[in-house]
Formats: sequence, C-alpha cells, structure tokens
Amino acid sequence: MSDMAMLKKMSEQSAWMDTAAQNQRNADYYRGLLEQCGKAIGRQAYTKDDGSVSESVLCAKIPELVCAAFPMQEAEAMKKAIIRPFKYKDLVTGDKIEISISSVFTKLTINKREYFFEKETGKFDGTGMPMKD
Repeated sequence: MSDMAMLKKMSEQSAWMDTAAQNQRNADYYRGLLEQCGKAIGRQAYTKDDGSVSESVLCAKIPELVCAAFPMQEAEAMKKAIIRPFKYKDLVTGDKIEISISSVFTKLTINKREYFFEKETGKFDGTGMPMKD
C-alpha cells in the first residue's frame, strides 16, 4: 500500500472516530437531560415495573410519566379559566352553543362552526369545522 493510500485510510478512520465520539457526546447530553427530568419527577422515575427501585433514573420511563401527567395540565387549565365549559341549545334560534377548554385553546362552537381563542391571552386564533358529524 502506498504512503498516500495509507494516509487516506488513516484520515477516513480518524473521521469515523470523530463522528462516533461526537455521537457519544450527544447521547450523553440528552441522557443527562432525561436524568434531570427524572430527578424532578422523583421516585416514580426510579421505580421499575415490578415495583423495585433503581439507584439511577429509568430514562425509558420518563415519556410514560410525562404523558400520564399531561391530562393534569388540562385540568389545571380549566381551573384557571374565566369562562367554564358548557353546552346550550337556544330554544328561540335553535342554535347549539358549546364552550370547551383545553390546555392551549378555548373553543366556542356555534352549530358546527368552531372559533378558537388562545387560552392564556384570549386572542382569537382562527375558525374551523369538524371533519365529520
């Protein structure tokens, strides 16, 4: 093998090693973020499916725990709402009126037309209609 070919091989190998090292630094960084989240969550992030407790955060449990906590955000949003969810059928006009609240939007529905308002600011965000009845 010529000196040039040997240098080229060594250069390629070095590039692959640099790529692998950067990949590992990235993985360590994101694992560290998950571990921080797990520490904030507490004991549940350390508890295995069989009930035993790990010495370190079980990173694979974090998405499950976050998803389980998400409905609580919606419940909290409803507590802060000035307007409350309701359904009403106007006996004079025949209109069906509904207000629903999510963690992001307050939605006013009149018959099948939907009007969206930002939850925090009350700013009008747009309109829509359901895809199906």
